[in-house]
Amino acid sequence: MKLYEMIRDTDVSGVSGTGPVAEVVEFDNGWCAVAFYHYTAGVPNVIVYSSIEDCEKIHGHGGLTKLVQRTGVSAFLGHEGWRPAP
Repeated sequence: MKLYEMIRDTDVSGVSGTGPVAEVVEFDNGWCAVAFYHYTAGVPNVIVYSSIEDCEKIHGHGGLTKLVQRTGVSAFLGHEGWRPAP
């Protein structure tokens, strides 16, 4: 399993902002899950893709967003600002 943090240089959609925007987990079978730090329309969600490449196709915005591999949860830049739904 690999951990990544999604880092946005430019927010093309105007929804998630710039800087660290999400945690990404790539499972050993190739599937991956994305959990954004800020909720869409106030609703927490996790999005699942069949590959890390598919995740990058949707959220990479042509290279304006990158996935940075992390060694553990404490290495995530956005970790302190993230709070689970009440």
